[in-house]
Amino acid sequence: MSNPSVYISQENMISGVVFNVDYERSMKMRLELAISSIQRFSALAEFDAQASNRLAKWSEYYSAINPEMMNGNYEGAYKIELPVDR
Repeated sequence: MSNPSVYISQENMISGVVFNVDYERSMKMRLELAISSIQRFSALAEFDAQASNRLAKWSEYYSAINPEMMNGNYEGAYKIELPVDR
């Protein structure tokens, strides 16, 4: 079992404890959010010029997703070294 991560709020209160992170599920959820936002802004873009600009931004974000993240390789994607489970 991995060591839990404890999140402390500004008031020095424990705001949450994370025991495990499912990176693959997290990435899928981010992609689903990006896709749904693109679809929403695509529909609005026909009526709203600002929505067209937001669609362009979401499209940039979606196309810039690092392939390493798609494989759950966050160390490679962010050029970081995650702590080893003990």
